[in-house]
Amino acid sequence: MIGTTWGHWLVLEESERDRHGNRKWRCRCACGAVSVVYQNALRGGKSTQCDLCGRKQSAPKRAAASVTHGRSGTLEYGVWDSMLHRCNNPKASDYARYGGRGIRVCGEWTGDGGFERFFAHVGLAPTGTTIDRIDNERGYEPGNVRWSTSKEQARNRRNNRLLEFNGREMCLEAWSEETGLPGATIRKRLDNYGFSIEEALTRPLKGS
Repeated sequence: MIGTTWGHWLVLEESERDRHGNRKWRCRCACGAVSVVYQNALRGGKSTQCDLCGRKQSAPKRAAASVTHGRSGTLEYGVWDSMLHRCNNPKASDYARYGGRGIRVCGEWTGDGGFERFFAHVGLAPTGTTIDRIDNERGYEPGNVRWSTSKEQARNRRNNRLLEFNGREMCLEAWSEETGLPGATIRKRLDNYGFSIEEALTRPLKGS
């Protein structure tokens, strides 16, 4: 859902579900307003824009407020807005993993002109990517962010297991791809059978 558009809504991130388990999403209207919208309202076409824009439809000459950079409805703007939200808003569903542990957005990318400076640094997002921090212990700042796929981001998680072999250090998943051995097999060899890293990465599978 994140990054998709429904009418004038751009989905930014998932919000907390209601007590019945119904999914809700934090969305940005094309006018720049942000609101939480139920998933079934988006998919069913019951909500296509913010209430203010809905009221303005009866008075088309009164245009919504413009945004100077002209990118308020884009994926890049939504990513930037979500970045600020999870780092600065204690009520954000994922604040504990970001702002709550000291991850911040640099001053250059906040306030007036913050989005323009952020966009000038990262550029357009390639298809299927979102923003990622290269060093997970540092914040969102120049030189520490990139557009990456979900697979690349998974490799960059703090709890990834790094293995050093033949002078190279990579996460377990990367070694799995390079050797052709299932990640679960490598992990079991190391944790259950006491293999050395070299044995775990080089011993062929039985029957191969």
